[in-house]
Amino acid sequence: MAQFEIVGEAGIDEVGAVKRALARVTKPISFPMAMAVETAPQPSPVVSTIGAPQGVSVMPSQVLTIMRRMLAPVPSTAIGAGLTADIVFRPQRRMRIERLVLNSSVTPPTATINEIRIGARSMYANAGAVPIGVFGNTSTDTVLRGYTCDPGMDVTLTVNVPGLAAETITGCIIGETLDD
Repeated sequence: MAQFEIVGEAGIDEVGAVKRALARVTKPISFPMAMAVETAPQPSPVVSTIGAPQGVSVMPSQVLTIMRRMLAPVPSTAIGAGLTADIVFRPQRRMRIERLVLNSSVTPPTATINEIRIGARSMYANAGAVPIGVFGNTSTDTVLRGYTCDPGMDVTLTVNVPGLAAETITGCIIGETLDD
């Protein structure tokens, strides 16, 4: 059975009510008068409000995990003039996509990115095409709060080259990974 510590302002009757309620549940709950914190030998509790009603949350203790910012190279892909192609790659670590950096062999580039998918989920809020220059290495304020890609999951870039010359697309995805 988990041990709980009541954090916040609460009277003795309220503390008892919170402890009795916590003893009956298996998922996070909340009460407006106090916060329950599960105490365990692990350091650094992390707030959990998923599925909790309004009010105070149950905070389970978890061991801290170190995050590393890493690169996932995009394979160099030649795309003919007037063609659309999917560039697919699979990061080998669990990673949250934070930035996409792309380069084209043509100056100025004419390629557009029609979609970015992590597994089956699109990173676009609506359908459309974005010029590849938006993801250039000199672009500013292009940080994404992307989906998490599990090891071996497809990351797909749908690229269109509407110009008169073929383009070779290269680049990488930058994101946070869990340290081994």
